Order: sequence, then C-alpha cells, then structure tokens
Amino acid sequence: MARSNEMDKLSFTGDWLVVARTLTDIPYSQEIYEILLERIKGTQMEIDFQKEFQSNKALITRRFEYRYKLSKKLMKENGAIKVLELASGLAPRGLQWTENPNVTYVEFDLPRKIEEKRQIVEKLLSHSKMKPRPNLYFEAGDVLNREDMITAVSHFHIGDGPIIIINEGLLRYLTHDQKKIMAGNIKYLLERLGGCWITPDINQSDPISGLERMKAREDYLQSKGVHTQSFESVAVAKSFFEELGFFVEQRFFKEVFPEMVSTSRLNASQDELENGVGSQISFVMRCKST
Repeated sequence: MARSNEMDKLSFTGDWLVVARTLTDIPYSQEIYEILLERIKGTQMEIDFQKEFQSNKALITRRFEYRYKLSKKLMKENGAIKVLELASGLAPRGLQWTENPNVTYVEFDLPRKIEEKRQIVEKLLSHSKMKPRPNLYFEAGDVLNREDMITAVSHFHIGDGPIIIINEGLLRYLTHDQKKIMAGNIKYLLERLGGCWITPDINQSDPISGLERMKAREDYLQSKGVHTQSFESVAVAKSFFEELGFFVEQRFFKEVFPEMVSTSRLNASQDELENGVGSQISFVMRCKST
C-alpha cells in the first residue's frame, strides 16, 4: 500500500501532459483532455495543474512533444506489433497504435491510474465514431513486481515477433535500487520474448528553461511529496544499463525536429526550439544475451 500511495503522488505530473498535448498534433490529445476536464472541473486538482502548466508551458510542451514523437519513430523502426507501455498514464499512444488491428498493445500502470485510463477510453469510444479496440488491454501492476509484468505480456501471442517495452517519465521518480529492479524485470521479459526497451528518461536538463527554472520545478515537485533521482549524466546512465546486461543505442530528440508543431502554437522561433533540444536523447536497449 505504501508503494502505491507513493507513486499515486506522481499522477498529477503526468496529467500536466494532457494539457500540453493539446498544443501539438498528437492524435486523441484533445479528446482525452476534454474528458479529463469534465472529471476534475471545479476541483483543486484543476486549479493546481492548470497553474503549474501555465507557468511551465514552454518547458513541458516542447520537451514532451519531442520525446513522444521520437518514441513513435523508434517504435516504427523496431516493428511495433506487440507493445507493453509501462506507467502509461493518460497518454494516447495506445489508442493511436491500435488503429492497426495487427498491433497488440498493453497499457500498464498502478491500479488507480489504469482504472482512470480505462474509464476515459471507454467514454471516448462510446461518445465517438471510433471503432472498438479489442487489441488494447489495460493491466494494473507495479514495475517492481515481476509477476505483474509477466501477467501483462500474457496478452501477446507467441510467435508474432519480438515485443517493444516503452516508458516515458518514470525512471526519474525511482531510486537507484528501484531502477535496477525495474531494469531486471524488463531484461527478464526481453530475454524470453526478444525485442527492445525504449525510454527517453535519461537526461532531464532543458537548455530553454535554464537551471533556475528547473530548480524551481524540482522544488515544486518536492512540495507535493515527489522526489526525483535523475541520472547524473548520459554517460552514467549508459554505464548503468550496460552493467545490467543491455546494449545501449543513443538516439537524439533533434531527429524529429521537422515534425514539431508546438513551435508556432507557443509563438516560439524555430531557432529557440532547435537550440532548446540540446543533447536530449532516448535509449533503445537490447539484452546482451539475446
């Protein structure tokens, strides 16, 4: 219970992204935002996350549009047919990928958050012309519990090719030891099913906002009882995962710069957006033993 309560504190950080995505062209972003707004309208939660989003609009939108679109690119390159998304939150990725009936997509999160997501998707499907998604599954569980993750991948048919495991925004909230446990559980699955792990949770600095803005945001998170433990550098992160038995491929956010649309919607210059991405990267990781 303590673990669940601890991680539930993180929900509001992911909910900011629901607002941010409406400033992009990411499918289903507006629809999910409208349903969430109905659920929280008039509550303190609405006030809190609207206030935080407005104060960090440029930082949040630009960074997360970059990482979302790079993840999509990497998933395509790796033939995403079977996908397990960890800590999926309210991201619309599952809805987008399961437009293809050949894709099996499993969203995995803590019980309270995954139930919220299930309800939002069910409402969206019932109030729109979208086709049902029999290939989209929701599994409650903890990334630190191997049995939970084994249950999640039971939706995949053996022989349909390797899996892709993806997460965005989770690792920075785990301790060093928790990161090891999560990585070990992922490695266990990849050794048996094949495939790769995609994550942008490597370097969190943002040249646009500067150190002062980043420190202010970290202070805000701590005031909500949320503590972050990011990697000290890309080199440290790479060494960390290599020692755990992964081959690490580095890919840069700037690869998807031409696809960015939040530039004009935030009244930012192209130079500002391109410079702002700096050395932000994602890792694509595979097991050394496969």
